Amino acid sequence: MSRFLIAVLSFGTLVSCSINPGNTIQSTGPSIVNGTEVQESDAIAPHLVSVYDVETNAICTGTLIAPNIVLTAAHCVSGQKRNIKVVFGLNVDEYLAAREPDIREAYVHNISDIKIHPRWNLEKNQELEDDWYDLAVVKFKGDAPEGFTPAEFLRDLNVLQTGVTAYVAGYGVSTVESRHVQAGEPLKFGEEAICDDEGCVYLKTSGEGILRWTMAPITTFSEVELRLDEEHAGTCGGDSGGPAFVMHEGKFQLFGVTSRGGIFCNSVGVYTIALKLYDFLKPAVESLQK
Repeated sequence: MSRFLIAVLSFGTLVSCSINPGNTIQSTGPSIVNGTEVQESDAIAPHLVSVYDVETNAICTGTLIAPNIVLTAAHCVSGQKRNIKVVFGLNVDEYLAAREPDIREAYVHNISDIKIHPRWNLEKNQELEDDWYDLAVVKFKGDAPEGFTPAEFLRDLNVLQTGVTAYVAGYGVSTVESRHVQAGEPLKFGEEAICDDEGCVYLKTSGEGILRWTMAPITTFSEVELRLDEEHAGTCGGDSGGPAFVMHEGKFQLFGVTSRGGIFCNSVGVYTIALKLYDFLKPAVESLQK
């Protein structure tokens, strides 16, 4: 199975999303989907990491929120702790493949502990349209590489309003190609089949492993989540667990975590509002710091 479909099991589970050959996109440039590659000089670059499962080859994204603690999505770390690594840098594969021991020691870290929100439950949550509590914090061994610093949290939730621009980032897919098929038609190399009662669509994705970012407007809210209009640009497979920022007081301030979205990555993205789960987040971080 492709890294895209494993890493973002929540993408494509939106109740409002159905398989439709009209929902076909192919991005034309380097993007998160229709976004831009993050550069070392970008303001958000020192805060972002990949959360990588070496057993399943699943890639997710996370945000450094303390010297050795990362905020991510619960579904990104539901596997065995021993298989999950935190990878720093703009290109995941570059550092995972590094032969120099000092490079791997600095940029690739094992996980020592994980705290998942107690209300996260994939099986039960998939029956719900909103409020999955898809949030986790992980502690990694060792220290972050030089130059990486924790992100600053948004303190005033009143800043989050319909129409406000959110900035999202991740190591996920940048290109989604799809074709509507007849039942029984064979897959081409690199394709995955997505089916519902109306038929099947074959998807081929690419571009994961490179850190990218883009922006999209806030559209709706639920109790602990919000949605972005991602018709033109947004998150996709592999971006799960990544940050959602707003520009406030001249700085990028963190408010949320990528949870899920439409399978074609061109409709809507759903984000856990981390600060609305502060009653979990604060004690979880404090316990990991002991």
